[in-house]
Amino acid sequence: MLSFRCRNTASEVIRGLRLLEFAGEEYQQISGLAMAFPLSAVMACLFMETLERDNYKDIIGRYSTWLRYVDDVLVIVPRRSCLHHILKRLNFVQEKIQFTVKEELEQKLPDSLIHQDDDGLCFSIYRKPTNKDDYIHYYSVHNNKTKSGVVIGFFPRALRICNPEFLEDEVTCIINYFIKHKNHRGFLLNHRKKADNMRGQTLHVKISSSSREKIHGILQERKQPENIPYGPAYRIP
Repeated sequence: MLSFRCRNTASEVIRGLRLLEFAGEEYQQISGLAMAFPLSAVMACLFMETLERDNYKDIIGRYSTWLRYVDDVLVIVPRRSCLHHILKRLNFVQEKIQFTVKEELEQKLPDSLIHQDDDGLCFSIYRKPTNKDDYIHYYSVHNNKTKSGVVIGFFPRALRICNPEFLEDEVTCIINYFIKHKNHRGFLLNHRKKADNMRGQTLHVKISSSSREKIHGILQERKQPENIPYGPAYRIP
């Protein structure tokens, strides 16, 4: 397992792997992560894990629960806890990683809608009040692959998130949305079946030994040069 300390920011890895060019000038990224770069998601997760291990878990306390998926965090704290104080301490750790809070309301919590009852927690899909259900139209100029990708993406999400008591209502909701945009019911049901077949499949990603060694070497370079100015980018002389 690869690991690096909190002060070794993910931007060090990007500096070792990629330069960028703009308007005929070469630049080197020194802050943040490059969008669409294959390693950005991995490095972001590694960086967040070090912040959690070295800072966040101590801030929320031993009697609290911290569960994160990418950029969403579910935190369960004792009722006597001061959320404002905890939030202030969390946001003090890293100025470029700032949290906001959504508190439980009527035993429900948005994002993935979390319901609390006497038996524990159950889940359904959350839609914002501003949601318009304005999805791709069947007669749009998009190719069939794009249309299919948009449709089928909704079914695995419902299968992953929804408890059985909410699943069929969510599937019916998805079908009705796309029928409103002139998609045929048979087309939608076929994609629902494909989503069912996709469940439980494992994606295997192969990384060459040379790439592994390169990543490992960069992560071992712990000390950041002191003469590099701070900011999103700087021009190479």
